[in-house]
Amino acid sequence: MRTIQSAKTAGDFRENVEKYIKLSIADKTDDVDCSVSTILYRAEGMIYFRETYGDDVAEALNIAVEMMACNFGQQSSGAPYVGDHTPYNEATILCDGGSKNNGSPDSEAYGSYRTTTSRGQITKRLRFERGLTNNQTEYRVLIAALEDLITRLHIGCEDPREWDLTVQTDSQLVIGHLVLNHKVCRGLAEYVVKAAGLLDKFHNWQLTHIPGTEVKKILGH
Repeated sequence: MRTIQSAKTAGDFRENVEKYIKLSIADKTDDVDCSVSTILYRAEGMIYFRETYGDDVAEALNIAVEMMACNFGQQSSGAPYVGDHTPYNEATILCDGGSKNNGSPDSEAYGSYRTTTSRGQITKRLRFERGLTNNQTEYRVLIAALEDLITRLHIGCEDPREWDLTVQTDSQLVIGHLVLNHKVCRGLAEYVVKAAGLLDKFHNWQLTHIPGTEVKKILGH
């Protein structure tokens, strides 16, 4: 890592930062996105700043500028970012989990979820370690689906707080815990806390009950 040259004053550094930002804003590329490769590509273009202050400083500044732009719903280039949206987009998660030989040492825990947004739809099937109960598996699937959706939004430089989420489940227990404040047994407490924390990352969320027969028609189990 190169260090900032001692002959450079704070004023010089600030002036060059301002030039760096102007160069970034002046980039009118239409196909920019929030990917790391794009960020690093634009960093490569700031030759003077990079050579003067070092790779790490240049990349840190470029990423900072990019993230500021993403927070305002546009790229540092001035072009709308991929997935430009109106606040409070809607997402739906349908999830289900179960455990053959419920909770026994040789139980087989499995599940799946389907996530639907205006960007498209994905379905994932999951397998878990042995020994889980049906209720633990229901929570594990829900948590996996929430984490996956949040990760996908972050990759697209989108904030879950600008999304409304509906979770569909056939588990009356999950709804009772997360919506109706039913008493939670010790074996599920950590799952309830984890799921509630993830749900609260969204602008608004709701859990709705869907019959198990309907879930099986869609998810296949």
